[in-house]
Amino acid sequence: MGRLLVCLLWALLVAGPASAVPVTYFFTTGTVTVTATTDPGGTTIVSATELPLSGVFVEFDTDTIDLSDLSLTVPMSGLIMMDTPYGGFDEFVIESASIVPGTGYSTLLGQDDGGGNYSFFAGPLDINGVYSASDSNNVTPPVMNMAVPFTDDSGTISGSININTGTLVLSGITLTEIPGILLGESDDLSVKADIVFTGMVPEPSTAVLLGLGLIGLACGSRRNFLN
Repeated sequence: MGRLLVCLLWALLVAGPASAVPVTYFFTTGTVTVTATTDPGGTTIVSATELPLSGVFVEFDTDTIDLSDLSLTVPMSGLIMMDTPYGGFDEFVIESASIVPGTGYSTLLGQDDGGGNYSFFAGPLDINGVYSASDSNNVTPPVMNMAVPFTDDSGTISGSININTGTLVLSGITLTEIPGILLGESDDLSVKADIVFTGMVPEPSTAVLLGLGLIGLACGSRRNFLN
């Protein structure tokens, strides 16, 4: 009887709260696909280029369908060739970039799509990055370690997360918008990103809470079986 009572206490004190709090997830693999086009001309400056991600976590609550926090980091990219020269440059390097929630950030229109999959809209984001650009013909002097602080004011990004398959998709992120007048161009430059993460792993402390909650539920089931 004493053991069953302890199990009931576990179920009440642990299982309930564990399912009601956001879970922090880390990822084993992440990529960002970057594209750059002129605006309003629509000329492709950088076609879809896939880069790795690091330092990644998101916080998600399945009860409220809320992506409440995130931090995404793009490490140094290596040399990226442009499809079309822009501002006298035809190659560049992303030295670093980070994406975090911006002022007034919130999750909108969350939806449970079933099978552990949830879709949502969220924003705005704060994007901070450093880049260098050069001319392979050595005509235009290179620019080095240029900071590009930018707030994604394009509205919201669309996203989906599947807690069963361990995947997260974020699309429609504006990494930066460079005024063409700064580089002698008539059109501005818009750089977009689509992000995919796989191998989602709960934060250890969260995983422990969830595990204890399952133990409590199992104990409750055992009591019903014995009765």
